[in-house]
Amino acid sequence: MFDVDAQTAAELMKVARLFGKKPDVYRRLSWQALVELSAASLPWNVRRRLEIAIMTGTKMTAVQIRAARHAHAAKPDQPAVRMAA
Repeated sequence: MFDVDAQTAAELMKVARLFGKKPDVYRRLSWQALVELSAASLPWNVRRRLEIAIMTGTKMTAVQIRAARHAHAAKPDQPAVRMAA
């Protein structure tokens, strides 16, 4: 039938679930950019900000989306709280 490995099938389903009803997003991105945008390690608020930029006409590549994900991961939300023993 279809020669699709399990990982690719899972990525297809994840992209379809997240962006299937958002043609303003999926029509403007490559497959790899959609995979990057649907990554579980991309926080929802960062994903939403990127989606809005894409829908308003900003051209976005997979490399740019990956960089946004890594930039967010490099910044901890809050500094660690140290407790006295």
